[in-house]
Amino acid sequence: QGEVLPALLFVPRSHVLEVLESAIPPSVEVVDQDFQSLSPPDRSDLSGQSSSASVVHLSDGSSHEADVVIGADGMHSRVRAELYPQQEGPEYRGYYVVRGRASRLVTTRSFQTWGPGSRFAAVPMKDGQQWFATFSGGDADNPAAALGLPQEAAAETLLSRVSHQLQDWHNPIGDILASTPEDQIEGQGAFSMGLMRRYPAVGVGGLLIGDAAHALDPILAQGVGVAVEDAYVANCIIRAATSGAPTRSLPSFTANSISKNFQESRVNRIQRLAMVSDVSQMIGQMESRSLIGARNTTFALCPDFIK
Repeated sequence: QGEVLPALLFVPRSHVLEVLESAIPPSVEVVDQDFQSLSPPDRSDLSGQSSSASVVHLSDGSSHEADVVIGADGMHSRVRAELYPQQEGPEYRGYYVVRGRASRLVTTRSFQTWGPGSRFAAVPMKDGQQWFATFSGGDADNPAAALGLPQEAAAETLLSRVSHQLQDWHNPIGDILASTPEDQIEGQGAFSMGLMRRYPAVGVGGLLIGDAAHALDPILAQGVGVAVEDAYVANCIIRAATSGAPTRSLPSFTANSISKNFQESRVNRIQRLAMVSDVSQMIGQMESRSLIGARNTTFALCPDFIK
C-alpha cells in the first residue's frame, strides 16, 4: 500500500546463524563434531528390501546411520568429495574480494561504483551499519596481490591498502572506509563452483546444499540466501518422499529419488544465477579504457527503470 521496500535485504551472517540455530527443535541430536568419512549402505537387508542407511563417521570416532546424508559444509566440502567424487572443485574467478561493515550508517542509499578493474558496492543495514564490498583483479596463486598484499593479510593492513587504493574515488566511499573498524573487514579470493552435476552418489542417498553444491560468485552476495532456499526445497522434497514411510530405514530407491528430485529442482535457479554472475563480472571488471567508455555511455543512455 504505497510502502517502498528495498530490492535487497542485507542481514549479518551472525544474525542468520542465530536465527537458524534457534529454530532447531530439541529432539534433534547435535553432535558438534567434524565429518570424516562415509560408508555406503549395507544392501543385504534381512527383510529382502535394499536398505538405504549409510554410516557417517565423525572426528570423535563415533558413527551415525542416515538414510539421506546432507552436506552443508561449504565450498571445500568433504561430504561432496565422498558423495560425488567426480564433481569438479571450485575455480578462481579472477578477482579479490574485500568485505566490511562500517560502524555507522554513512548513507541511506545503495550504490555501486565501477572503475578500471575494480568495483565498490555499499548497502545500508537495518542496525545502523553500512555493509560494503570492493573487488579487484588478482592472480590465482595470490589473489591479494591486486592490493600489493601477501596471501594472509592482517585486517589493519587490508583496511589501509583498500583505503589507499580508493582514496581518489567519490564520496561517501572514503567516509565508509574511515568508519570501518579493523575487526569488521576481511578479504579473500573469489571462487565459484559449477552447477550441481547429476553424477550418482557412491551408493548413498545424499544431497548437497549451499556452497557445498554450487559456490556462487561473491559478486552476487547470494550465498547464504541460496543456501536457505536449498534447505527449504530439500525439506519439502524429503517430507513428501517420506510421508507415511517407516521410521527406521527407507528403501534405497526412495533415498535415491530424493537426491535426484532435489538436484533437478535446483538446476534452473542456479543456472540463472551463474549466468547473471558471468555477465556482471564481464561488464564490471573491464580494464580496457575504450571498453569502459563504451560501457559507461551505454549505461548513461539506458532508462532509469533498466538501471
